[in-house]
Amino acid sequence: MSTSTSPLDALRAKESAAAPQPQAAPQPPAAPAGAQDDQDADNGDSSKSDEDVVADKGVNLHRSFSKLQESVTAMLDGLGVKRSATVKHIDGETMAAHIQSVHQALQPIGGMTKNLATVGNTVHGSGETVLHPSEQLRQTIVPAKFEPAEKAIQACRSFVSKCEGLIGETPETRVAKSQLAMLAKRSGAQMTAFDLASALLVVPAPVIRDLAKKHSAHKHSGKVLAHLTGANSKS
Repeated sequence: MSTSTSPLDALRAKESAAAPQPQAAPQPPAAPAGAQDDQDADNGDSSKSDEDVVADKGVNLHRSFSKLQESVTAMLDGLGVKRSATVKHIDGETMAAHIQSVHQALQPIGGMTKNLATVGNTVHGSGETVLHPSEQLRQTIVPAKFEPAEKAIQACRSFVSKCEGLIGETPETRVAKSQLAMLAKRSGAQMTAFDLASALLVVPAPVIRDLAKKHSAHKHSGKVLAHLTGANSKS
């Protein structure tokens, strides 16, 4: 993104200008209920023990992140924005080879500066990288009560909730939940497709970095973090 104002800052400014009186800051959304959270997890089997659920969390997190990416793809498709390109992962193809394929697909359509990419996980999702033209996304407004936008915001909230289930409440998760509460307040209505999609892809980034840092400490520093350790883990 080359704009000087972030999508979330723009939304804050828009809401402040429209409000006749200063509004209280929105409260962070409650984490999805356990039953709802389990529905979109790999281990939807409620008969599993707590240890089994913890052991499976890594797989669930991959699927949840892929679901977030694919829900943003579905939202942009649903808004009628034609894809610039769709690059499918080929069986046996390495990640490096797939990235090279995406790079080649970007060359004739203006590169990453002119396209927004969403990625479906190869194992737990669509296995394709989708590119939408940034300029057209900036010219497309999200309508009120647009179901694909609501689903994309919920997918992002679910992913952040799963991360929080692993690392506990942190400054990063609190900020992410607060930002998502603001987006959910109007379901992204009147934002540009580019701003809403970018926000949903950027909001979880600090949470992911914090999760990766804690996971690295667990695996490589001999620091025991029980909530990041699966049942009977040997790592």
